[in-house]
Amino acid sequence: MAHERNKQIDSTQKGCPIIEKMNDDLFCLQKYKVFLE
Repeated sequence: MAHERNKQIDSTQKGCPIIEKMNDDLFCLQKYKVFLE
């Protein structure tokens, strides 16, 4: 489960508001696609 936690921390650093565990990932991927590329 450490991988899941890493993704949450990564999302927070990108400035993504953590809403839910599953939605957070999708939200960040769509909104911060440029940062991930």
